[in-house]
Amino acid sequence: MKLPLSQPHFCSFLLLVVSNFLLWEKAASVPACLKDPHCMEPLVATFNNALERVVTIINLTEQMHQEFSSQLIRQDHLGPQARTYCHSTVTNPPNIGPQHAHIPNKSYLKMLINFVGAWISPLNHLVLELRAMQNVPETIISKAYDIEKKNRLLLDDLKWIFTKVYPNEKLEEMFPRWQYIFSIESNDKEYQLLAIYNLSHCLSMDIFYTEFHLKTLRCRITKEGCC
Repeated sequence: MKLPLSQPHFCSFLLLVVSNFLLWEKAASVPACLKDPHCMEPLVATFNNALERVVTIINLTEQMHQEFSSQLIRQDHLGPQARTYCHSTVTNPPNIGPQHAHIPNKSYLKMLINFVGAWISPLNHLVLELRAMQNVPETIISKAYDIEKKNRLLLDDLKWIFTKVYPNEKLEEMFPRWQYIFSIESNDKEYQLLAIYNLSHCLSMDIFYTEFHLKTLRCRITKEGCC
């Protein structure tokens, strides 16, 4: 007597069951939003809006950094010390190599949220202290305020994207502490300028990483804007 597993019809049936299960599992792993055009359209629009904010922040940061360097800070004195470390580095997602290629989208998006969120507190302190300092040009204060506001909106965009793509996942915010927070609040002007230059220098680099990560995630999640 042949065993059931050895019978051709049973084997075909078993393969069909396994195949259907794998297809179901794959479909189930795709977030519901990505299968709904009414959800996908605003998702793509939010990615595009976020990228527009990033481009604006890039331009404002470059202008502000130039004004800091020419009007407030002597680069030859404070520049080398202020460029030694950026607090946000620990949250920057990998951008090259196998680690970048294989990072899951959910983890990638979480890391980018914390990377952008790392600038919430420093930018808020920057605006407050610039307004309190004497002889700071209004153009610098205005740019700092616009950057701080757009960074918050960018963070809101990323959180919204996360809740739509992964509605059942919990998002834990882990923003690193800015090491120059006591310096920018100091009464010593040199310490204040050191903190300001560190913030300006690091932000001018980080925002390009943000743009890269955001474009990568837009391509991975929505299949839009892929090079």
